[in-house]
Amino acid sequence: MRKKRMKIRMILLLLCSAFVIAGGALESSQAQVTYLTMGTGGTAGTWYPVGGVLSAAMSKSKTVSVTAQASAASIENIRTVGTGERQLGMASSGLILFAVQGVEMFKGEKYPNLTSIASMLPNLFQFVVRDGSGINSMMDLAGKNVGTGAPGSGDKVLAEGVLKALGLMDKVKPMPLSFAEQVTAFKNRQIDCIFVAAAAPTAAILDAGSQAKVKFLGFTPEMRTKILTAMPYAVDDVITTKHYTFLSQDLPSFSTLTTLFTSTKVPEQVVYDLTKAMWADLATIKASHAAMANWNMDMAVKGFPVPAHPGALKFYKEQGKM
Repeated sequence: MRKKRMKIRMILLLLCSAFVIAGGALESSQAQVTYLTMGTGGTAGTWYPVGGVLSAAMSKSKTVSVTAQASAASIENIRTVGTGERQLGMASSGLILFAVQGVEMFKGEKYPNLTSIASMLPNLFQFVVRDGSGINSMMDLAGKNVGTGAPGSGDKVLAEGVLKALGLMDKVKPMPLSFAEQVTAFKNRQIDCIFVAAAAPTAAILDAGSQAKVKFLGFTPEMRTKILTAMPYAVDDVITTKHYTFLSQDLPSFSTLTTLFTSTKVPEQVVYDLTKAMWADLATIKASHAAMANWNMDMAVKGFPVPAHPGALKFYKEQGKM
């Protein structure tokens, strides 16, 4: 009888031990999930929906969970990632370089810890006016209300950069509004020109175009030279009839690349895991927006404004890309 009781006790002890080990393993597994936030852009732009799809893809990793957040775009994202408030962000490549160097709008607030994960969609410079408004060129904007992007955004920096390069900054009436706010003001005839720097087609432009007949303002060769001299981080690009059906012909413009970036404060393994998970869901990402349809890894590893994060670099090296 005593032996039987001892056996029962041993079995119970073994079962208890098994439950403790299993519970510990479960707790350990749960503890390994790293929760991150990604700064994107305004809800009427391109970065917000694309960032949402990227975050969902990254979150398919068993070790990482990423939440996309709407923001004022580049400058806010750079500052929040630089200070650790967020861990991931999207920004125009030139502005990330400014932040690392502590120059231009980041003078006195250097962020040397920023690192790249992937180059993505180009941010096309798009100046849109109402057709029939009498505004037929950039120089006709003198005296007009011109949208310049949300306060503290990279769009504001880019809009003002173009206007300054053309000698228009002191002649226009700048309206520091987000994409969505510009569209509302445009519909109410409170501004004459919408400016967005975003991948095309852009939701804000489509929205404006659905309410009124609109057109883009182009640039003469002389204007192009002035803009590229003043903004060396911008590159030649084209707004095409594939982007917008209301265009009768392709229109030369400019763009800056979007960089998906992080900080050296985020561990190598975490960035490796989220980068791997992101590329494992490439088909979904490409289907998320017309601007991402041709995105591939060869494009993603080019044009980094700052070095790749060690975790991203490890993944790309495994793929034979870097």
